[in-house]
Amino acid sequence: MPQSAFHYCFRSRQELLREVVVGLLPQQMEASLSVVDRRGSLQTVLRKALVSYWDHVESEPLLHNVLYDITTTALRDPDLVDLAHMQYARFQETASEVLKAVAEIRNVSWTLPLPVLARMLVNVLDGMTLNYIVDRDRKAARAVLDSFAPILAGLAKSNKAK
Repeated sequence: MPQSAFHYCFRSRQELLREVVVGLLPQQMEASLSVVDRRGSLQTVLRKALVSYWDHVESEPLLHNVLYDITTTALRDPDLVDLAHMQYARFQETASEVLKAVAEIRNVSWTLPLPVLARMLVNVLDGMTLNYIVDRDRKAARAVLDSFAPILAGLAKSNKAK
């Protein structure tokens, strides 16, 4: 695309990058909420939510690479640093929403404060995503998801009266 076309659509590079991030975040994060249900064990539900996000990573690795590029660029640009903060705040908000939905639907409570657990979840998925962008090892990534789901499920306790 000719550079002049970007200037026609956006007043600045910062505006372009903001639009890219704002446009891409919802599609990569909302899928996990859509699979939270009552079917199967807590571990199964959590794994479905993780896999739902992960399917997007595997199908769109270049998109995730672009988001990392924008994040690191934003951190070096005083006019964009808030974009990186917004991006990760939104990741953590979505993780919290998914964890809240799971807790509500499955009648459990989390043994860690929700902000801590959400950040943990974002950190695991963020690290996995970057690792996958580098090595494209689908089998290894899926093994991590399979291993992380029971760990996450172990951080829940039933709210059912005994």
